[in-house]
Amino acid sequence: MNLNDLDHAPIDFVDPSTQLGPIVDTQGFAAWRITPSTVLIQVDVDLDKLSAPELRELLDSYAAEWSRVILDLSNSLFVGAVCLELFAELNSRSRAHDFQWSVIGSHPLRRLLRAARADEEFPVTNSVEGAMRALDEAEQSLEAS
Repeated sequence: MNLNDLDHAPIDFVDPSTQLGPIVDTQGFAAWRITPSTVLIQVDVDLDKLSAPELRELLDSYAAEWSRVILDLSNSLFVGAVCLELFAELNSRSRAHDFQWSVIGSHPLRRLLRAARADEEFPVTNSVEGAMRALDEAEQSLEAS
């Protein structure tokens, strides 16, 4: 399965040859296991003070279980400042533990990061493949240091 096909695959799809597929589908969030150590969390709601606690709970759960998390905000039409706090927490966790993360950004996310002068601070990519490359590069960087 092409990783970008996940955006178009039905949520009940599971690839029996790899046992990869959906883990959870809640209102506004879906989690996909895309490799044995990587989970992709799709956010299909606006990221604001109302939705952030549920996303934080998912992130806490998955960061404890998997060493690689991709956060897909490409469908979020609004991304509030609460996102900056969430990303800072992920960066802290990444430095303190064996954990890597990346985010697939939407135009609203990129606009927020530019306004906050934080566009170079967080691992923002344009696609699942880009996020996987960013995770691989981060792991190689850790191994080299």
